[in-house]
This record gives sequence, C-alpha cells and structure tokens, in this order.
Amino acid sequence: MDDLVEDSEIALGLLASIIYLQKADMGYEHVNFDDSISTLSYFKTLYQSFSRLPQEEVDELFKDLTRLMKAGGSKNNAEGEAHRIMRTAAEQIHLAFQDLSQESISNSANHILIVMRDALEALIDLVQDSEDEDSDTKYTFQLIRDSSKKDPGAVLKDYESLG
Repeated sequence: MDDLVEDSEIALGLLASIIYLQKADMGYEHVNFDDSISTLSYFKTLYQSFSRLPQEEVDELFKDLTRLMKAGGSKNNAEGEAHRIMRTAAEQIHLAFQDLSQESISNSANHILIVMRDALEALIDLVQDSEDEDSDTKYTFQLIRDSSKKDPGAVLKDYESLG
C-alpha cells in the first residue's frame, strides 16, 4: 500500500512538472534562440518548471552555465555546444506540446522528461569539463546527475495502462 501511495505522489509530481513545463513553453515564440544568453534564460525557466531538485542546486548549475556561456571561446567550443543542447531541447519540448493529444499524453510526457534529463546531463558534462579538478561544483553536479538518472516517466506509463 505504501508503494501505491508513493507511486501516486510521484505520478502527480510528474504531471505537475509537465503542466508547469507546458505553461513555460507558452513563451517559446518570444525567445531569440540565435542568442545564447536568451536561450540559456529560457532553458533555465523550462528546467525550473520541470525540476524537483532543491533550488540551490538548480541555481548553482545555472550560475556555472551562465559563466561558461558568457566566457565564450572556452575549450572545445563549450559555449556553442551548450547553446545547441539547450536550443534543441527547447525545440523538441515545444514540438512535443504541439503534437500532444489525449491518446499520446503519457508518451509525450515521457519524451519531454527524457529530453530534459538528457539535456541536463549533456550540460553537466560541459560544465564539468570546463571546471578545474579541484572545483567544488563537481560534487554538486554529481548529485544532480545521480538524481536525474532515475526514469521518472515509468510511473506515468504504469498509470496510463491502469487508466
């Protein structure tokens, strides 16, 4: 019984994340995706809508991403790669919401959650590669990565088959 209650809470949390993401996605048309800082700001809004991580961890990640994006020209063109990752994730999420229908809501939600998780992991890799070996932020990024490796969408899929 405890597992059912816990699964229900997870499913409701994921559903809330999707609803908040959809609300954030309404601003998609007003973002200049050619500008890396505008893209970063929009992606942060998406991620904050999606994330159930403590706010300080999200702020820490985006502080370092902002520094990386503003530095520009860093090794391996990290700024350009970060911009590409965030723009692609935003486009995929926007398209998923455009194609949303009652029959596909669970699949779309799972797809959106995976897009956000994959984008976050790729951005974490970029920031970690740009940090020196003694950086305090590496531990924070490892915690974020560990919590993002869970497959949150599986719970929604289970509930769709029950419904």
